[in-house]
Amino acid sequence: MTDYNDLIDRFFEFDNNKVAVVRKTTGWYSFDRAFANFQGDIGLPMTFIEISGANHVGKSTLAYSLAGRLNLGMVLCDFESFDPSYAALILAKQGCQVKNRVLPVVDDEKALEQMVALLREEQYNLGVVDSVGAISPVSEREGHLGEARMGRRAQLMAQLSRRVAKLNVEMPGKAVIAINHRLRKLDAYGGMYTPGGDVKDYLYRVRMVLKRKEEFEDGSYIVEGQIIKNSFGYRKRNFWLFVLVGYGVHAGLTAMFDCFLFGKAERGRIVKMGDQKFGYLKNLIKAAKEGKNEVFQPFIEALRHDG
Repeated sequence: MTDYNDLIDRFFEFDNNKVAVVRKTTGWYSFDRAFANFQGDIGLPMTFIEISGANHVGKSTLAYSLAGRLNLGMVLCDFESFDPSYAALILAKQGCQVKNRVLPVVDDEKALEQMVALLREEQYNLGVVDSVGAISPVSEREGHLGEARMGRRAQLMAQLSRRVAKLNVEMPGKAVIAINHRLRKLDAYGGMYTPGGDVKDYLYRVRMVLKRKEEFEDGSYIVEGQIIKNSFGYRKRNFWLFVLVGYGVHAGLTAMFDCFLFGKAERGRIVKMGDQKFGYLKNLIKAAKEGKNEVFQPFIEALRHDG
């Protein structure tokens, strides 16, 4: 087996300590493995990350679920007037044990600057920008409707991107998630883009796109994500997450659906795994809402055996 640390030491000298990306594992099987590299390392790289997708696809919910499940200590720049009760509920359901910070966004530039400054403190490890498209530069806020202000948001995002890149080098283990929307290009070629200019796309180290794969009567849904950029592994890897209404990403239901996708369990009229029957899917969703997490342990164990 190749010792990559030995290879690095063999061919490189570092004036300072060499910087290794920090990864965090969530226990969500397909999600963690979507970020795998050729060395077999799994888990979300703690870096500059973009989560994009259509409206109401679950972008903010995923960010809050990650903050809560990993106990990262979140600094939130919310430019869209979020519902604190919803965010607090998700953090609680995910088992969050730390305080999180919401910044005032009267001055968007200062809020972003303060976010990066707070991430240099020990108790905060995740910044969330929600969302890039809602950032309003000072010239836009203080100007008049109809005035041309092209490129101001892109300039601001470029500056933020360079600051986050510097932060990643100086303090490995800190991450910033930029939530963004995907819009259609108005040209002859079509295609999609995310607001905020081009520089951010170069400096994002991880980019993922979300879409809803399936929805249920109670409002819960399955998110399918694709990694479209991963500077620390492979791209075009997919993952699936079960978002339980009023809960966020549910680890047990997510494990169950990963078992369906990887052929370890059957989803018919009755959910089965081998000779074991679990009943109707709607009853399993009800069990998750009631906190009966032990019901899903067989699915988690089945995936754990794969490493």
